[in-house]
Amino acid sequence: MWRPAWEPLAIVSWRTAAAWAAEDITWGIFNLPEHALGVLGTVSGCDVVELGCGTAYFSAWLARRGARPVGVDVTPAQLATARRCQNQFGIWFPLIEAPSLTPTTNSQPPSGPRDGQSRRCG
Repeated sequence: MWRPAWEPLAIVSWRTAAAWAAEDITWGIFNLPEHALGVLGTVSGCDVVELGCGTAYFSAWLARRGARPVGVDVTPAQLATARRCQNQFGIWFPLIEAPSLTPTTNSQPPSGPRDGQSRRCG
């Protein structure tokens, strides 16, 4: 389980606050701006699930652009940090603790429509 490894990283740091405060989404290790790449297109009105959201800064970026994100993570401390950031920045969306992000052989995808799923690494 990855939870013990992620717990120490869950504190609100300047990086977390900077990511939540950023106006533009950036990609990869070089932080290439979304406005230059156009990867996402229009997200306003879209339902998005961010699996492994951590501190949920990507969901916050999407919410600023009118999407309806839901952040899902296995680490309670990461989600607690995300909730503190929600209060600090005034951006709210559901955050869900999932005991495991590993699907079982009997698992079924959620029913109903969804517009996208997000996982940002790096």
